Amino acid sequence: IKELNHVLSIYGLSQNPNTNDYIMVLDYAEGGSLYNWVNKHYSKFDWSYKINTLFNIITGLEEIHEKQLVHRDLHTGNILSMYITLDNYNLMCISDMGLCGRVDNTDKTKLYGVMPYVAPEVLRGEPYTQTADVYSFGMIMYFVATGNQPFFN
Repeated sequence: IKELNHVLSIYGLSQNPNTNDYIMVLDYAEGGSLYNWVNKHYSKFDWSYKINTLFNIITGLEEIHEKQLVHRDLHTGNILSMYITLDNYNLMCISDMGLCGRVDNTDKTKLYGVMPYVAPEVLRGEPYTQTADVYSFGMIMYFVATGNQPFFN
């Protein structure tokens, strides 16, 4: 996954000697999650900026899908802004690849994700597919366009 441009790179794993907790070493995303980013900057977002943000995200998802993978947990908390200000080109990267798996894995026993980003077919017990990732992206599009979580009311 290291060669993907819009997916956060994992450089290694380490372990805290005091707590034995594992630590992943990732690219630093100074802007934080898309959820926090939009909540902080929404009043300054014009449509051009929104479309550019969504283009970054769908490019990352396309890179994942071209590798015959399914993300399985795509939501606004797992998309990170590499920059903190609106002055910079707003590069968004997909993170949290821990649940990512091959498209041919049809395990129906596990349910991952954050509501309302989980596709209806997954909630019905069908396996995760790339189509389920696209549904999650649709929910992200709604959030970026409106500044509200899908089904917030």
